[in-house]
Amino acid sequence: MISECFGSVDFKKTGLLNNIQFFVMWRDLEKRWREQALLVRTPVPDRELAALYRLFNDFDGDSYGVSLSDFIDCQAEIRAQV
Repeated sequence: MISECFGSVDFKKTGLLNNIQFFVMWRDLEKRWREQALLVRTPVPDRELAALYRLFNDFDGDSYGVSLSDFIDCQAEIRAQV
């Protein structure tokens, strides 16, 4: 589901999402999570979503933007620490 949402907003197929694309992808994920009853708190407030983008963007300092692997790896690390 994540790779599908990621690919749907990566129009130029660069493999990196800017902040706007990240917001659109996240909102699409929230919608899908709601439909599957996987999400408890929705929607994530915009300022928290901006902080998430910065976190995912900083996860791999080699590029500007969030790659799919950054998103998956960072999310896994966050879940492991919670």
